[in-house]
Amino acid sequence: MLMGAFGGFIGTYFTGNVFVGLLLAISGPALMAALMAFMSVTLRTNQLVAGLAIWLLGVGLTALLFRLTFGVVTIAPKINQVPGIEIPFLVIFQSLAHLSFNMILLFIWRFYWFHLFTFFYLRQV
Repeated sequence: MLMGAFGGFIGTYFTGNVFVGLLLAISGPALMAALMAFMSVTLRTNQLVAGLAIWLLGVGLTALLFRLTFGVVTIAPKINQVPGIEIPFLVIFQSLAHLSFNMILLFIWRFYWFHLFTFFYLRQV
């Protein structure tokens, strides 16, 4: 994810085009996934070790490339944002999504606490 964010930021920053940044945001993790597939399938390495190595590579590589590109800065450079699209009928679905999400959280919370206290009560008996 970090490679995708870095690729999208760099692509948008240097070209000024959001869609070029989107293509670079897709290609960064795709290259990391191809490296993971090569290491796991062809070299037959342990997937846990290979995943950890690729994760460390991604963290270190993005930090190195950011410092090489912009130097040490305290304020991040600005890029163009994707223009917002207003879809009127989706506002209804947005409020329904918030309501359903809150109902699910309430159900999980109630279910968890009911069973937790029931367990404590039965344990005391």
